[in-house]
Amino acid sequence: MRTFHTYIKACGVAYEGHVGSVGRMHPSCVHTPASLGKKDNSHDHSSRTFNGFSTTDLMLRSLDEGLLYIRRQISGLSDSEVLLREMILPAQSGGKDRVGAHPTSRRKFFFESLSSITDGKHKSFPLFGYGQESPMRIHLRVKSKRVTETLSPVPLLSQASFRSVCLTLGLNEDVDRRVTEASINEILNLMLETRSKEDRLIDLFSELNLQRKQTQLLPDNKKQPLPGFFKILKNRFHKSVLPRTRPVVPV
Repeated sequence: MRTFHTYIKACGVAYEGHVGSVGRMHPSCVHTPASLGKKDNSHDHSSRTFNGFSTTDLMLRSLDEGLLYIRRQISGLSDSEVLLREMILPAQSGGKDRVGAHPTSRRKFFFESLSSITDGKHKSFPLFGYGQESPMRIHLRVKSKRVTETLSPVPLLSQASFRSVCLTLGLNEDVDRRVTEASINEILNLMLETRSKEDRLIDLFSELNLQRKQTQLLPDNKKQPLPGFFKILKNRFHKSVLPRTRPVVPV
């Protein structure tokens, strides 16, 4: 299962453009040197990672990658709809039942264009599939609550009418107009679902961004280090339990 990790020690996953801590993209197991500059004076010291980015920063990067993935899916669906509508145009003007009288080269163009769209990938992860592929996961922490968002390939290849269009074009035959129109409706429904997912990720991005700004505005709480407190308790315990040395009395 592909995962956008939120664990800092994550090494990556087995595909090109591996996902590191909180979805940060980098080659697998690449050594990242620590910053040698001045210490970060940000108030969010507890959530700073070894590379100077806070956990919230890395979660925002993960969401940004997720939004890019979703938007590429929407773009592919939109291009598929345009191609299918272009196939219908001659049939609508001629009033025929078939997307009619396309020459072999034109049918081949539509088939190769649709195949190119459905074979599209984002960082080696498919944009479209059959609905059985393992999803990517974005692990977040919003307002101290764990949130997991799943990003799956759009199940375009499992749609009956769309599959019929592709198979018919692959056999170099004309596609029935009603099948093409039904395929367009399938694409529109998938696009609505994908846009809903995009809106969800945008809301999470805005919420995390606001959370980061509020954290940066908090006053710096200068508290006594906890190890020093335990050290004082330890000294008092030793004084009260261990026997005291008596002074040497001269004979």
